[in-house]
Amino acid sequence: RIYYAEYNVKIPFMQTPYGTVKGEYDENFDRWFIHFEYTDTSFTKKKYLAMLDAWASMLTELKELHGVQNVYSCINKKDTKIQKFQTMFGLAPIEEGEDFIIFKGGL
Repeated sequence: RIYYAEYNVKIPFMQTPYGTVKGEYDENFDRWFIHFEYTDTSFTKKKYLAMLDAWASMLTELKELHGVQNVYSCINKKDTKIQKFQTMFGLAPIEEGEDFIIFKGGL
C-alpha cells in the first residue's frame, strides 16, 4: 500500500528485485515526481517486462486508492539513456528547462 508523506520527501512506492521506486510530491507544481533507483547490474528484456508489470500495478494503485492522475520525472538533458528509460515506461517529455526535461505519464 502507498502512503502519502511530508511534502518534498522521497517515500518508497515500490520495491523490486531491480531497485526502488520512490515518489516525491512537489507542492509548488502540485505534481508527484517519480524516482527509480535502479540497483541491478544489468538490464534485459525479461527484467524490463517484469518491471513494466510492477510499474503498471503501482500506477493502478496510485490512481484507484489515491486519486493520482499523472506522474512526472525530471531528467538531466545530458542523460539521454535515462530519457529513453522514461519513454519505455510510458512517460513523454512535456517541458524543458535550461538543463532538464520534465516527463509526464498519465494514469
